[in-house]
Amino acid sequence: MQILSKLMEAPGVVAVGEFSYKGEILRHKGNLSASQARLVATLCLANTRSANTQAEIYCAFDPVCGVKAVPGWMVRGVHYTVVTIGPYFAFLDHNQAGTLNQVANLLRHRYDHPEQDGLAKLYQRVGGDIRASLLT
Repeated sequence: MQILSKLMEAPGVVAVGEFSYKGEILRHKGNLSASQARLVATLCLANTRSANTQAEIYCAFDPVCGVKAVPGWMVRGVHYTVVTIGPYFAFLDHNQAGTLNQVANLLRHRYDHPEQDGLAKLYQRVGGDIRASLLT
């Protein structure tokens, strides 16, 4: 997948991947074992669902709240920052020179332009919703 290769080229990125909205790791690159990648997929799905659930609850109290489904999130730990937008994640090492903005922009561009993915185009042609809710 081209987006994973582009992300791996960004300074400070040590691992990237794609997860399904069922919590499975679809593919990954970088410094993650298969078992670590599965854990990361679980982490990404749990945080994404949590953020979207919070947005839905908030909107239940304020129908014009303006909060949409959350496209992504990031969390900073002691050694790494995890950035997730859509079904993609990137791990950034704090000890390596890097730019969080560069990684977030790559992920955001991919999220905003899913039609650039051949599989997404095919899925749309047969009536699939490439932005299906994470909570259904």
